[in-house]
Amino acid sequence: MMIKIRFCGFGGQGIVLLAEILGHAAVFAGKWAAQSASYGAEARGSASTSEVIISEEWIPYPKVEEADILVAMSQDGYNKYLKEVVEGGTILFDSTLVRPDGDGDGDGKGNAPKRHHRYPIPASRLAREELESPIVANMIMLGALIRLTGVVSPEETRGAIEAHVAERFRELDLRALEVGLRLAEELKERDE
Repeated sequence: MMIKIRFCGFGGQGIVLLAEILGHAAVFAGKWAAQSASYGAEARGSASTSEVIISEEWIPYPKVEEADILVAMSQDGYNKYLKEVVEGGTILFDSTLVRPDGDGDGDGKGNAPKRHHRYPIPASRLAREELESPIVANMIMLGALIRLTGVVSPEETRGAIEAHVAERFRELDLRALEVGLRLAEELKERDE
C-alpha cells in the first residue's frame, strides 16, 4: 500500500523538516520513502510545501498529485491543496491558523465535506502555551498525524527525531511530539 502525504504552510514553520522526519521514520520501519519540497526564495514567511510517499514497495514516481493525507499549517496552503485530497482522505489542520470556512469544498458554513476525515489540531497555540516555543508546532502536528493515521509508530518517529534533529532542539521536539500524540488520542476517544 502506498500513502501519499502533503504538508503545507509557510517558511519558518519547519514544513520540510516535518516531512524529512516522517520519511526517516518510515525507513526505520523498513518501508520505502520518497520526499520532496518546494518553498519561496524568501524562506521565512513564504509558501512552503513538502511531500512524502511511504510504501511497502519501490516508489516509481516521487511526486504527490493527489494526497491521501493533507497536513495544513497555513490558510493559503489549506485553500490551495484541499481539493487535491482523495475521497476518504484525511486532513489535519492547525486550527490556530486555519479556518475551514468557505473553503469551497464544504457547505460554505465551515462544515467539512463528508468525503474527508478532518481533524482540527491547535498546534501553534499548544506550542506557545504548553511548550513556550512556537517553533515546535510542526512536531505537535507530526505526533497527531502518526497517532491518527498509524502511518508509522511513535517509536520509529522518536528514533527519526533523535537521528535527524540537532541535540539542542531534540528534547523540545520530543516533548512536542508527545503533546501531539496525547491530543490525537483524545480526539480518537471523542470520536468513538
